[in-house]
Amino acid sequence: MASEEYGFEVVDIGLLTVTSGWVAASDPFVDPAPPAFTRAVPPGNYPVQLAIARLSDGDERVAFARLVFQADGHIERWEMAVAAGQDVATLGEDGYFGYGVDTGTGCFMDVEAGRSLSSRMDIDPSYFDELLGAMESWLVFTPDADSPCNIACFSSGWGDGLYPSFFGLDRAGRPVALMTDFLVF
Repeated sequence: MASEEYGFEVVDIGLLTVTSGWVAASDPFVDPAPPAFTRAVPPGNYPVQLAIARLSDGDERVAFARLVFQADGHIERWEMAVAAGQDVATLGEDGYFGYGVDTGTGCFMDVEAGRSLSSRMDIDPSYFDELLGAMESWLVFTPDADSPCNIACFSSGWGDGLYPSFFGLDRAGRPVALMTDFLVF
């Protein structure tokens, strides 16, 4: 079996503002107000990075999305990101929890931003179309001008599917990064 070579480019798409300390990930057009992951993070402004895979046929895909909490942190171990009620012990060997994507888009957000997005979409149904029109491969936007909370959206690997997220933790168990794997590889 011949092996293929792939190239990667890491792209910084902007900063995500986390005010509550509770981060969530979802397809924002299907689930605009997802439940938070059970691991809290310090409030702050964090870089969002995408690993763009350059496949052998010339195609490009977002393979991984990463939210960086400690730029100089060292990841000692990975832990599946779960929401309340999700128990990793109930999964089979290759099982995982993740978020469903039905519009080819994933995102990271503070849960407060999710509530703002959901309200905005309820009030103005055309807001959905405005966002889709503004997005190319990624978009960082603020759904409520009166709040600093924003949402970082990005294309999701092969498109629709179920994608897991993981916290990279340092030796003391503090989050260094949150990563979504779009299962390109």
